[in-house]
Amino acid sequence: MIPPDPPTTITPLQPSAPRDPATRRELAVAAWLAEKAGLSASRETQRSYAATLLRFRQTLAGAGLDLDSEHQQVKLAAQAFAAHGRVKAVTHNKRLSVLSSFYTYSIEAGLLDPPNPIDAVKRRRVQPYRASKALDIDAVRRKLAAIDRATLAGARDYALLGVGLLTGRRVSELAGLRWADVHQAEGGLVRLIWQRTKGDETMIDRLPRNLSAALMGYLQRVYGAALADVPHSVAVWVSISPHNYGGPISAQAVADICQRHLGTSRVHQLRHTFARTMEQQGAKLSDIQQRLGHKNIATTSLYLQALGREDNPFAEEIEHLLGLEQ
Repeated sequence: MIPPDPPTTITPLQPSAPRDPATRRELAVAAWLAEKAGLSASRETQRSYAATLLRFRQTLAGAGLDLDSEHQQVKLAAQAFAAHGRVKAVTHNKRLSVLSSFYTYSIEAGLLDPPNPIDAVKRRRVQPYRASKALDIDAVRRKLAAIDRATLAGARDYALLGVGLLTGRRVSELAGLRWADVHQAEGGLVRLIWQRTKGDETMIDRLPRNLSAALMGYLQRVYGAALADVPHSVAVWVSISPHNYGGPISAQAVADICQRHLGTSRVHQLRHTFARTMEQQGAKLSDIQQRLGHKNIATTSLYLQALGREDNPFAEEIEHLLGLEQ
């Protein structure tokens, strides 16, 4: 008599990273870029990350390498790539930061093997705020007052520049503001919730009275009186050009607005101006760092107590200096 076959045990398949190296590399790139797209509302930022990684792969290919080559070789290639073109220390370090982000994500996802080769590349020393330059506050006041707020474009630009100058938010954060992030508080004041600031933190700014009124007046002109029925996903700052009317404006459009009214396309100068004006109004360093969302080991103890506070005690003084009105 032939004995019966032993029972067959079926082991369920476990999800795992693909074995083919080329597939793993391409999946790592695609997944990392998808994550960055989810964290950033700025298309320019996404394109910048993609372009940086593409140029690095081209550098690697020139040496017969790719993203998953031997770590020491990748490190040397990254070192040369970051320094290419006699760039400033900030650009050098930013390139390395982008590459390090890719490798960190890919290693954690099991798509590339550790260690992170970019960690071994020495960063250049950067003098904090060396290139910072605040705008002249009297000139800003005059230029804001000159904006024709009777037009929809003028009402938008006035409110946008006011929010940038009063909160110190970055260009990607300004461009990514949505109706869901705008909340009316008591007394007609507006609270803005910035869902994805640098470091993926959530920040809150309560606008003073005049700027709150200017922002809500602009939004009512765009979306009508029934703002409660507006979908949460719609943009706060909308395009009024015929080919993209009502769509969200880009970070480049924010820069163009700054150039048109304030004479600079560097939106970050609004942030510098905010910080400088806070200082001139007597704000403590810890207050300024809290409002800007800056974090580092040396100063964290100074401003941890204020991190959850949404009221800026200097906002009304800055609003008055800038001449912002309803």
